[in-house]
Amino acid sequence: MTDFKKPVKLFSSQQKIAFMKNPCLIALVLIVPLASFGDTIFDDTTFSTGGSTYDATATPPTATSTSYENWETGHTPQGSIAANALNFQTASGTSGFSEIEALFTSSPVTLATVGDYVDVTITFKDSSNVLLTSGNINSQMDIGLYYSGGVSPSQGGNLSAGTAATGGANGYVGYVGRIFLNGNANVITRPVQSGAGNNSSDQDLLFDGGSGNATYANPTGTSVGTTGSQSLTGLTQGNTYTEFLQMTLSAGNTLTITNALFGGTGLGGTLLAYDGVTASSPSTEEFDALAFGYRYDSTTTATSGLSVSEISVSDLIQIVPEPTVFALSAFGGLGLLAMRRWKRRK
Repeated sequence: MTDFKKPVKLFSSQQKIAFMKNPCLIALVLIVPLASFGDTIFDDTTFSTGGSTYDATATPPTATSTSYENWETGHTPQGSIAANALNFQTASGTSGFSEIEALFTSSPVTLATVGDYVDVTITFKDSSNVLLTSGNINSQMDIGLYYSGGVSPSQGGNLSAGTAATGGANGYVGYVGRIFLNGNANVITRPVQSGAGNNSSDQDLLFDGGSGNATYANPTGTSVGTTGSQSLTGLTQGNTYTEFLQMTLSAGNTLTITNALFGGTGLGGTLLAYDGVTASSPSTEEFDALAFGYRYDSTTTATSGLSVSEISVSDLIQIVPEPTVFALSAFGGLGLLAMRRWKRRK
């Protein structure tokens, strides 16, 4: 096995001398753009012990912690945060919506070069009654990425009550990946809300008018598409799953959005549902916030809940040198070539 802590000897002494005597190779190295790199910019597996909070006054995110705000329709949220888990649920009933909102960075990820991307991965256990096979077709699991403008979400609460029509997530803009039970997965927009609601519905980031006046509808979102979608036939209570959403700048002023759900931990499990669409003239190419949640919908009165074990955000942002760097590198290469020709004439 390679020991990455030890420096690797790439060239012998003779190879180094040969390289230094070849100005063309030196010039090539000088003018090659800096490489792309991928990075995990947020990863929370420790939750309360790592400094993350639940339904408290928001604090700035770090690389391993943030403030999670839980919003629910019709009830005050009854979730919790523990040493290795973030738990949230819907109250007993036949229909309910529950979601978690958070910032994942204080420095927004900007997709500026074709090939740049940002993605979020959520690993969770179906604790009780979430998207079970016997559920109604309106049962759904949603995940979103947004630009917050640097504003933390408001402290969680009841979306159907209160007066939090403005502030917090009201001004967030982004995209939501939705996976329906026995229905096509799709992607919709989440536009900035007007604050016209008479309760806290404009704090919702996921459910697009799904619950009357308790979910965002000022204005409603628009469908981006259902290209290549695969529907979900149901989850198994007690099993672990992984939800994934990625935004990729696939062309100028164009985002490719991929939403998927896998069985097991990580992206190597069985693909259960997915959607892949393209958004032209996207509403944002900057991202610093996330949300995820679900709708319980059934003829059976019950509580439902999820237990999240990991939330991870990664990006790949390509570093493009300034024009002056290219110019100086090319000038240096030309100088080396001229020196070589001068030596030959001598």
